[in-house]
Amino acid sequence: MDEIVKTLERLYREQYNHPIQTRPKPKPGVTGEEPKSIKVTDYGDEGGNTSFSAKRVNKSRNRQFEDQDEVEESTQGSHKDWNNKYPRDYFDKVVKVFGPPDVDNKYVACWYDIAGFDKVKIDDEMIPHDFPKAHYDFVYGYKNIVVPTELYSDFAKVTGSIIIDGLERKVGARCGSFIANAVTLGFVMDVVDGKAKATKEEYAKRIMRSQIPDWYEDKMGEK
Repeated sequence: MDEIVKTLERLYREQYNHPIQTRPKPKPGVTGEEPKSIKVTDYGDEGGNTSFSAKRVNKSRNRQFEDQDEVEESTQGSHKDWNNKYPRDYFDKVVKVFGPPDVDNKYVACWYDIAGFDKVKIDDEMIPHDFPKAHYDFVYGYKNIVVPTELYSDFAKVTGSIIIDGLERKVGARCGSFIANAVTLGFVMDVVDGKAKATKEEYAKRIMRSQIPDWYEDKMGEK
């Protein structure tokens, strides 16, 4: 039996010229729980980087493919095998409100056209971020927004949670909740429309008071 498996692996490598992709095993002693030591600052650096003193807790999938929700075979309910507690628990909350995801893969779950977003994605990851307060990023919200290229660097100086895709003319926000993503995207839209300045102070103020845009439907009850 072992010889058969070795032969199949060799044929696969010869055909596709790369090793078989396997799910990375969690490191011993790493559980995905919140680290005990966290250094909190009022504002991160200009790129919105974290100053967490604990090591990054992120045991997500091999990121050879940035959007594996488009290429992996669907495995409904696979989030139960996710390594990180926060996205696992948040997945269950979203399902209770909006039902099962439209795409449910090994390490990614996606919903389309919910709560005012064009797309929502939850990844099996926990990215430490302390601007404007300590939290973990693992949920993404997207809307179709055209951002002038001259504003790209301005947004980059505000926070690393704003993801601009100029080709697809959409913007993503990566935070720890639907409402934070909605506030972030509302901030982007107001800056593009000339209603706000792209500053860290303005963004922090909106996040701390949960200033949601008119298009957002707070069905998660996070306000």
